[in-house]
Amino acid sequence: FAVESHMDVMARALGLDPLEFRLRNALREGDRKPNGEHIRDLHALDVLKRVAGLAQWRTGKRKATVNSDGFARGRGIAFADRHIGIGESEADITVGADGSLTLTTAVRDVGVGAYTMHRQVTAEVLGIAPELVRIEVAGTDGPYDEGVRAQRGTHVEGLAVFNAATSLLDSLRREAARLWNVEPDKVQWRCGRAYLKGSKKSLDLKTIARHAAAASLRARGHSKPARPETYTYQSVVADVAVDKATGQVKVEKLYYVIDATKIINPLIFHGHIHGGVVQGLGFTLTEHLQIEDGRVSALSLGDYKLPTIRDVPQLSTAIVKATEGPGPFGAKAVGEAGISLVAPAIANAIADATGVRIKEAPITAEKIFHAWKQRS
Repeated sequence: FAVESHMDVMARALGLDPLEFRLRNALREGDRKPNGEHIRDLHALDVLKRVAGLAQWRTGKRKATVNSDGFARGRGIAFADRHIGIGESEADITVGADGSLTLTTAVRDVGVGAYTMHRQVTAEVLGIAPELVRIEVAGTDGPYDEGVRAQRGTHVEGLAVFNAATSLLDSLRREAARLWNVEPDKVQWRCGRAYLKGSKKSLDLKTIARHAAAASLRARGHSKPARPETYTYQSVVADVAVDKATGQVKVEKLYYVIDATKIINPLIFHGHIHGGVVQGLGFTLTEHLQIEDGRVSALSLGDYKLPTIRDVPQLSTAIVKATEGPGPFGAKAVGEAGISLVAPAIANAIADATGVRIKEAPITAEKIFHAWKQRS
């Protein structure tokens, strides 16, 4: 909120279009962060150009600034990169005698779709349907996990599941080799079955499990990755209408672009974006945690104003294709990416419409009204 608001302040002081200012200063391939950190697979410029095209920045901006019906209209942009969380996690996968799979994890899915992702990663590695993987949530006596936070779910926990599934796959190939009395390198694994090279022989998961020793088809995956050298890039454009009489803000359209590699679950991926954008709207315009004498004074959601479906504007999204990510199959982060840029994009759009800069969230009608009156 602060940084991207200040970017617009600097752009206007220099007499530059806010988009052009960001295009001139965005990192390019081969650049380093200001602290010297090396970055790979940079898509900063690609994301900015894509959001400009999606929103029709120049033609749309002219339309957005037309005043009518007592409203001042403006358009704002915000752009940022975002790192990904690191940590440590473990996962266990066990094959039952009937060929069923149980994935044991200490992850508590708080609504981010972690278990769905775990099933899909396991299924992709083993070539089976995700429905065949049962999730068992362990306590402190099970596999270790630090907790879901900081965009680390797919990165850290997903890698633990990926490593467990890969280790299990090696065990399955060895067990099939034992049954055929051949070396493990003579066994291929495709679509949930073991195949003997140079023949038509194959074994399904259930057959292998039936003949295997109870402890031989159990694998643990561990993950403790270093901070990756890849970042996620996002940009938001907001179109707003501000009531000249009251200062009331209506967000008319939002445009959102992010770079991504392998999307493990498209529904969850876009759900993270849309949910984050709605949370960003609440932070920007309505949510205010009021405290009196050390106590929260908002006693219900009637006082603490969360955005509802009626507050959600038209949202257009697009994805820039990246090539490298730190998660399983090269996946990149998306969990927190939708939230951060909504506030500065709207604040910049309000400044474009009214000429006043609001520096504190939530941006209420009263703040705009009083700032407008003081300026005039």
